[in-house]
Amino acid sequence: WSPTSPSTTSTTPTPTPEQPTPTPTPAPTPEQPTSTPTATSEPNVTPTPSPTAASTVTPAPTPTSESDSTVTAPKKPKSLKVKNLKGKKLSVKWKKVKGAEGYQVQYSLKKSFSKSKKAKTKKKSVIKNSLKIKKLKKKKTYYVRVRAYVKNADGKKVYSKWTKAKKVKIKK
Repeated sequence: WSPTSPSTTSTTPTPTPEQPTPTPTPAPTPEQPTSTPTATSEPNVTPTPSPTAASTVTPAPTPTSESDSTVTAPKKPKSLKVKNLKGKKLSVKWKKVKGAEGYQVQYSLKKSFSKSKKAKTKKKSVIKNSLKIKKLKKKKTYYVRVRAYVKNADGKKVYSKWTKAKKVKIKK
C-alpha cells in the first residue's frame, strides 16, 4: 500500500450505525531471546559499590497559601479622641491610617478589656474614621481603643496594634 496511490481501497469494512466499530487487537509479540553470556578470557567481576558520602536532599520550599497571602499589618491609628455626648452616647474619632481597609473600635468598662460579667466588650468594624457608640450606662467610665486592619489574599483581616486606651465618663 502506498500513501500516494489514490486507487487503493481499504480492506476494512466501514461500520454502520448498527454495528460497533471493530477494535484491532495487537498481535502477541514473541519474546526477544535473552543473550546468554559467552565464555571470554576475562574473569567475571562484579562491581562493588564504592563508599560515598551520604547526600541529604532538602526539598525545595513549596509556596503555601500563607506565604502568598502575607500582608504587612498597617500602622496603628493616631490622635484618638473620645468625647461624651448627650443621651448616654460617646463619640470616638481618630486619624485615618494610609492603606487601611477598615477599623475596629473596642470599648469596655474595664481598662484591661477582659471579658467578665461586669465588663462589656464590644467590637464594631467601621470604614470611616469616627464612630458614635450608643446605649451606654450613665455614671460609668468606659475605656475605648481603636486598631486598623487590611485584608490579605485569603480575605482574613490583618490587624495593627491597638491604640492606647482612652477613658471617658458618661455624665449626660
